[in-house]
Amino acid sequence: MPPPAGPFVRLVFLHHSQCTQSLRSSAAPTWAQTLVFQHLLLYENPQDTRKSPPLVVLELWQRDSQGKESLWGRSMWSPVVWLDVQHRILPPMRWHPLAKELGEEEGEILASCELILETEVLRETASWGAQ
Repeated sequence: MPPPAGPFVRLVFLHHSQCTQSLRSSAAPTWAQTLVFQHLLLYENPQDTRKSPPLVVLELWQRDSQGKESLWGRSMWSPVVWLDVQHRILPPMRWHPLAKELGEEEGEILASCELILETEVLRETASWGAQ
């Protein structure tokens, strides 16, 4: 049985990707969804990552009733980088242009992305939440 028809978002970061749920077809689809990539290894100095983080790639796809997928548009930008979780604030949502072809803007998508350095303090905080 093919996945449900409708638009969905694929988020790609480094060599990892995740997808949102498919929505019913809509002229203005809205996802209230958070995609979390856990424990990613970056082999560089955290300060260098903060200055020049890897790009996040967000792709908007449409799946038809037979399961065939077609790309509606793609956007790339740098995530907000937090090296100290104790000073973290939620990054604001921003409009990002969607392009199907290089230089051809197809629309915009409202999203935010952040990269948080995992430290001992963050692991302790996470373990408290799991209890």
